Amino acid sequence: MTPSTGAAGSARVDSRWIWIVLLLLTGSYFVFLLGDHRAPAGQETAAYFGWLQSTTGHPLLGILLDELILLVGVWLLARSLFTDPRTWFFVSVAAIGSSLQ
Repeated sequence: MTPSTGAAGSARVDSRWIWIVLLLLTGSYFVFLLGDHRAPAGQETAAYFGWLQSTTGHPLLGILLDELILLVGVWLLARSLFTDPRTWFFVSVAAIGSSLQ
């Protein structure tokens, strides 16, 4: 017989899958920007993301890095305030969605 993991174990597995879905959604947004030639390039982003462009080499990678830092921070804050992983997902999607360019 296999031991049951209980509600805490299933919530942990669910939160991992939710985190993976969040990363895939964020990555797919940037793939869409690249594929549809909607990504800001060159002088448009140098004024806003100059330090990120100099560290990553491409302005879109700097914006992606900025979004991922925001996503991690919001995810950790939501985890400390709420117990349900679905709420963590909703809060993270709402923060990332409101910061889209």
